[in-house]
Amino acid sequence: MAHTLRFGLEIELLLKDDSWIKHKNWNSVAAAICQSLGSQRVGAHLTNASMTRSETYQEWAISPELTISVDAVKQKNHYGIELVSPVYRKMKSGWGKQLLAIFAIIEKGFSIANTPTTGTHIHVSSATYFSALDVASIAKAGTYFEPALDCLVPKRRRGNNNYWGQSLLNSLPFANTFGIADVWAIIDDAAATGDVLSVVQTVNLVSKSSPRGLGMGATDDFIHGKMFKWNFAPLVECSDGRGAPLGTVEFRQPSGSTNPGHVAQWAFLAVAFVQAAVSGGLGHYDPGTGKRNRKELWMFVKYGARFLSMDSAEVREFKSWIVDTEPEN
Repeated sequence: MAHTLRFGLEIELLLKDDSWIKHKNWNSVAAAICQSLGSQRVGAHLTNASMTRSETYQEWAISPELTISVDAVKQKNHYGIELVSPVYRKMKSGWGKQLLAIFAIIEKGFSIANTPTTGTHIHVSSATYFSALDVASIAKAGTYFEPALDCLVPKRRRGNNNYWGQSLLNSLPFANTFGIADVWAIIDDAAATGDVLSVVQTVNLVSKSSPRGLGMGATDDFIHGKMFKWNFAPLVECSDGRGAPLGTVEFRQPSGSTNPGHVAQWAFLAVAFVQAAVSGGLGHYDPGTGKRNRKELWMFVKYGARFLSMDSAEVREFKSWIVDTEPEN
């Protein structure tokens, strides 16, 4: 099934107030940023940290970022903030200019701290909906290319080093598998039911006896997508009333961004990655003999980019980052 993809961004930032005003609290900081964005014709509003269902994603939303470590936020003149984008319908559109404007405004009055507790999350959805086979293909790609994606992030976000960004291989049904081929077989069995929920339960399942399960008092194993690098839980949290999933797939692995280029790189990679997965791109890779390296990742992403109406020159700009750039420590 051909898909037209949409995407949105969540940018977590820890800001140090360098302005001459010296804002007294978070609300003052957020209101100043929101007002400045309005003056640049970038629509934005303030919202609460829970992002209620009433959010329409027509403009940028600014909320407190509660996952930033308490010690970091308690430093004088430091504020945790999350910027949530509108839903973008094309990779080649005005979203890049909006990113440039946002970071330029922030940098006029604040320093962006490079802290291990911030992240950059990309949500990808279909203009129609993802089928069980689509979801399975994205999950299989996530397991296959995990070693290559790990090479693009700091050590603290590789493997299972990040509590809120675990490998899909940590999902409970994969506990006794002996390789990626076994994992793919389990995912394929779930997809054969035709039920998206069955696939999500396979790739984002946490044990009731895990530290998280015990802390929550869980009586059954449960879906908790935010613990994984690829979060599929939103797909089963929103439907069209007939069971068709309307939610997103969230890629949670990228580290916090301190510049717009970093956000743009990961947005391109995530959208092209999902596009490749749902467009048959995984058929070129063998889970038993594939190299699973950055060159293979580039070829996979490049294949997905063919469907995104991007100029070949634009796509090539990302090659050196994916294939050659040394990751942060």
